[in-house]
Amino acid sequence: MDGIKNIQLDISSSKLSFEYTSHNALEGLRSDLADMGYPISGESNTIVEKTKSYIQCAVGRLSKE
Repeated sequence: MDGIKNIQLDISSSKLSFEYTSHNALEGLRSDLADMGYPISGESNTIVEKTKSYIQCAVGRLSKE
């Protein structure tokens, strides 16, 4: 993703860290994560968004087997 670098994911704590070069890059990443079912902690998380997240997690686990 343009404008996003030094991405670090800590699975055990469910934390994603990164550096961004512009507000547009940050908002783009926020939007992409929310579309995949991973909203930013503390932001609204509707039942539809929770369902997307659950499905994404299940698909990821099934694909590892």
